[in-house]
Amino acid sequence: MESEGELTEPAPGGDLAPYRGASDCDLGLSPITNTLPVLRCGLLGGADPVELVLPWVSVPHFAVEPLPQRYTHLVRDAGVSLVRFESEGFSADIVFDSGGIVVDYPADAGRLRGRRHGVDTAGKRSSASGGDFPAVRTSIQCPPQPQPPGP
Repeated sequence: MESEGELTEPAPGGDLAPYRGASDCDLGLSPITNTLPVLRCGLLGGADPVELVLPWVSVPHFAVEPLPQRYTHLVRDAGVSLVRFESEGFSADIVFDSGGIVVDYPADAGRLRGRRHGVDTAGKRSSASGGDFPAVRTSIQCPPQPQPPGP
């Protein structure tokens, strides 16, 4: 095999020691990877806060580095849960549906359908029990799902 050019990236492989024991990963720009530790650690149901060190994959470079993270359940109300994600000076209060899927992730993504699970554009979501979730700006919208063919 012959090749030409110059590789400016590090060689494949590397030290896996910082990731020993990690059950999940965090893919940059992908809120769905927050679902993994939230479900595994029972945070939708109100479990105690968890601190993890996950392999974080930067996008678009695909460099991998250890990233300490903390997840804290804040409130569950009307079929959605609010979980705070914190990591190295960054914090986001993420809204999850009852299945653990990210419904709203501040400034990055959200699933739009109807009233967005009750999150309105006035800035607050209120329930009969008095819980409030912050509304968030959504920059990513999922396309409509295709309908199955009729009979």
